[in-house]
Amino acid sequence: MTLKTPVLLVGIAALVTIVYSNHFDNEFHFDDFHTIVQNPYIRDIHNLPRFFVDVETSSVLPANRAWRPLVFASLAVDYWFGNATKPFYFHLSTFCWFLVLLALMFALFRKIFDRARPYSQNMWVAAFATALFGVHPAVAETVNYIIQRADLYSALGVVASLVVWIYFPG
Repeated sequence: MTLKTPVLLVGIAALVTIVYSNHFDNEFHFDDFHTIVQNPYIRDIHNLPRFFVDVETSSVLPANRAWRPLVFASLAVDYWFGNATKPFYFHLSTFCWFLVLLALMFALFRKIFDRARPYSQNMWVAAFATALFGVHPAVAETVNYIIQRADLYSALGVVASLVVWIYFPG
């Protein structure tokens, strides 16, 4: 890894942060109310183990309950950091994981491009692809709508698995 790589990643993170800078002020929307705002279980960090065994901790609406323990554990951590249901802390958490996803995507793109056709400009192509994904409006719902972090986590898991498999095949 050359010095260019961290500089490119910081540049992509800066660009994406600028594009999403106004999202940190967004309020809760739609399903955020019954899963976050009205959910008493996320208000106590001691409920973390319970998210992994009790689907009732996911929503105050029985018909809308879903077993997503990592999502609700992360919501409890966000509540704990903010000491309340302050949307900023929930948005910050989601955005930080989005930046991790982008860094992993860059690594994945770079390795795929280098294996497909070794070329000195592959780093720039990988950076462009990563930046395009990062600022594309199709991704905005996942970043802006807090309970949609489940989609972000699943994408992060798939990309991280691919990165580990490609970089450490043994």
